[in-house]
Amino acid sequence: MAPQPAVEEDQRLQAPLLPHRHDNENDKAADGSSSTASAGDAVLVTLPEDQRQQQSLGQTVRGTHWLLTTAIMLSDMFGLGTLSLPGDFARLGWLPALFCLAWFALMGVYSGSLYQRLSLRVPGAVVFDEIGRAAMGTPGSAMVYATIYMTIFCEPIIFHITCMETLRQTFYMFNMSQVMACLIVTALIVPLAQMHNIEDVAWVSIFGTVGMLLAMVVVVGKLIAIYATSPPAAPTELVATGQGLNSALVGAMDIAFAFGGQINWMRYITTMRQRSKFAAAASLTTGFMTCVYLVISVTGYSVFGAGIDVHK
Repeated sequence: MAPQPAVEEDQRLQAPLLPHRHDNENDKAADGSSSTASAGDAVLVTLPEDQRQQQSLGQTVRGTHWLLTTAIMLSDMFGLGTLSLPGDFARLGWLPALFCLAWFALMGVYSGSLYQRLSLRVPGAVVFDEIGRAAMGTPGSAMVYATIYMTIFCEPIIFHITCMETLRQTFYMFNMSQVMACLIVTALIVPLAQMHNIEDVAWVSIFGTVGMLLAMVVVVGKLIAIYATSPPAAPTELVATGQGLNSALVGAMDIAFAFGGQINWMRYITTMRQRSKFAAAASLTTGFMTCVYLVISVTGYSVFGAGIDVHK
């Protein structure tokens, strides 16, 4: 009776070999299908997980609050070409000018939503060419360098020249040369250029935005005072006549320029605490600018009418 347990044990060891092998194959197939399904699920959940990681990371590291981002965007965009808007209304007339104002405002809001979606789609992107590379590979990155980056490179030069000429016109009594104006602007800009964190720039930008807003309040107050004491210099027009196509195009481009500045948005959104709030910041910025632009445009055009010298 002693050998029987060994035989039975040997049979128990050998008999299940084929079924176990079959079961292992089934298990492998099941594991393969489950791994395939999990891989498919991983593809589907990759984007939300990256978004959640980005948002959780943004909550633990230094980042800009979306309201501070709004202040930076206002400082960057607000005031560009504002005082030329009454002349643009004179070039176009009420209906085309209001249409352009509403159209570019809506495009500004849409641009904010588009930037937010692009940033969340490629959460690891820090600069814009990384989004271009993710979308189209090397050609996409090259397109970004040839368009957006070239514009970003040239924009500070344009603003530097604008600051120079503004300084010379403001202090015209000193007969300041271009070289002197250039040196003064450089001396003012270099200390501010040492700020490398967007949240630090935000607090400085608030003062700039408030300063521009106060200047516009003064301008609107003077225009209202003129309108209250004297009739309009010339009648207004629903659609401007006698200006020509070139003048109308200049007016439309001026209004578009007043809403410009989107090329800098990528550097703002990548430093935000929550990228998902960027569309709200862009909408608030665009809405605020639209209201101010509307007040300046309507007041100025109502006071001076079609008689505004659009060439000044």
